[in-house]
Amino acid sequence: MLRYAIRDGNMLNRVLHFLADNCGNITSAKSISDFCKSQHRNISTDTVLNFVQYALDALLIHQVRRHDLQGKRHLETMEKYYLCDTGLALATIGSKPTLLSGQLENIVLNELISRGYQVSVGKNKDKEIDFIAERRSERLYVQVCASLVGEGVAEREYGAYDSVNDHFPKLVLSLDSFGWGIDKTGIKWKNIKDFLLEE
Repeated sequence: MLRYAIRDGNMLNRVLHFLADNCGNITSAKSISDFCKSQHRNISTDTVLNFVQYALDALLIHQVRRHDLQGKRHLETMEKYYLCDTGLALATIGSKPTLLSGQLENIVLNELISRGYQVSVGKNKDKEIDFIAERRSERLYVQVCASLVGEGVAEREYGAYDSVNDHFPKLVLSLDSFGWGIDKTGIKWKNIKDFLLEE
C-alpha cells in the first residue's frame, strides 16, 4: 500500500475479496465497480484497473486471457483471474462449497504454470474450454470440474471440445474416483489428484 500510495485500503480489500470470490469467472473492471456500487461504495473502473494491476505486480493473482479458437487470436477483454496462492481464498473469504469448481480450476492452473505452460482460456464458438496450455510446440486442452455425475454434466464438459479437431491432447479432470477412465473420441478423463501427482 505504501509503494502505490493507496489511500483507501478498505476498497482495495473489497476488490481483492471480489477476485477471490470469483475465481474462474469472466471478470471486468466494470463488473467489480458495479458490485462495489451495489454495496454503496463508489469506485471508478480506472481505480479498479489500478488495484488489479497492483495485485498482479505483487504476484497475488494471475490474469488469464481468452483465446478465440476460431479466429486464432487472443481477445482483449473479459479476462479471468486466479489466485497465485489458493490458501489466500481461505484467508480472505473462508470455505464455501459453492466455490469448489473455481478453486479446483485455480489449483490446476497453478500446476500448469509450474510445469512451464503459458495458459489461456479457450473460446470455442459459444462454448468455453477451461485451459489451453502451451509450451514450445506442445499444446494441452484441459476441462476441470468437481464431478461428472449429474444430468448433462459429462455432455457439457466433453462437449466443450466439439469441433476442436487438432491432434493435441484433450483432458477432462474431475474428483470422481472411477467410471470415467475411458478415451471418448480422443478425450481422456483423469482424476485431478492423479494429474497433480504426475511427474
